[in-house]
This record gives sequence, C-alpha cells and structure tokens, in this order.
Amino acid sequence: MEKFDSGLELAMISFLTIFIAYVPSIRTLSNLKEIELPIVTWVIFSLSSFVILFSSYSSGGLGLNLLAPFAGLIGSTTIMLLVLLKSKNRKVSFWDYLCGTLSIGALISWLVFLEDPERSKWVLVLSLVANFFGLIPAIRNAWIKPHTDRPYLWFVFGLGYGLMLLVIPNWNLEYSLLPSYMFLGCIPVWLPLVIYRLNKKIPLKKWI
Repeated sequence: MEKFDSGLELAMISFLTIFIAYVPSIRTLSNLKEIELPIVTWVIFSLSSFVILFSSYSSGGLGLNLLAPFAGLIGSTTIMLLVLLKSKNRKVSFWDYLCGTLSIGALISWLVFLEDPERSKWVLVLSLVANFFGLIPAIRNAWIKPHTDRPYLWFVFGLGYGLMLLVIPNWNLEYSLLPSYMFLGCIPVWLPLVIYRLNKKIPLKKWI
C-alpha cells in the first residue's frame, strides 16, 4: 500500500480552492452584474502575484508551496483584465493613487534586493508589502460599500492559504510568511461583507 502523502494532498486542495474562489467573481464580472472591484487593487494584485510567485521560488519555497501562488496569479490577472475592460467604475481616489505609488515603490525595491543575495530574505517581504498596499483599497471598499463586493472570493481564497499552513515543513520566514499573510489579510475584507449580509438577511446565493 502506498504511503499517504498528506502534504501533496493539502497542497492540491489549496491550489484548487484558491482557483475555484475566483470563478464566481470572474463569471459575475463577465456578465457585468453587481460587483464593483477597485481597479488599482487588481492591477497591483496581478503584478504582486507574479512577484510573490517568483519570490517564493527564489526564497527556496518547495514545489508544493508554489501551487497556491500560481493559482493566485492566474485568477488575479484574469480579474484585472475584466475590470480594466468592462468595469463601469473607473474612478481612482486619492487612496488608490497613494497605495498604487507605495506598491510600485515596494516593487522597485524588490528588483533592487533581487540582485543582492545577502538581502534575499527581504525579497518576499517586499513583494507582500506591495500586495498589502493593493489590499487597502479592497478593505476600504468592503467596509464603506459592502454591497458592491461579495465574501465568497475572499473567504475561500483565505481558506486556501490557511490550508497551506498545514503543509509548511519549517516555520521560518521563507515558508510561513506568505500563507500567513494571505490567510490573515483576507479577514478584514470578507468580515464586513458577511456582517452586512447577515444584518440585511441577504440570501446565501447572493454571497457568491
């Protein structure tokens, strides 16, 4: 009997969970329904997703741990293209400009540190900093206008990275920072969306 490889199983579950999390949002945006997503957020998410994937690989991440970032890159890039092409809400606020500028600054620093092996540990940190500045507009949007987004994507996305925490072979910066950040970072987005729907008694089918 073959030995059960729990790490491989959990990594595949995380990959599929994160990929599936994007499907409802992609379908909704394709049909131009109710969801309005901040443009800056998804442009930054797409760029930083690539950086996170590359940084995870450069920092010595295992092949198993690269599955989830790869799924995130595919999903975020698809949504970015849909938002750019079909979104009717193209207004960019001061906060969007600020977060976008800070994110680009972090990405430029990432490129500089990438060439310095002695600072390799900071490569992944900077990529997550860039991602965090992209997350801020999504958090503001969720708390200020909870009716414009839905919790399914964020909850399932965070759950996928939460499962990745069970695969970590060593709890150090290279292995634990990415899934921990992604898991915790989704909470302030999906939490107000859930609270709003509970208070309004919105049917579950409109949570997706």
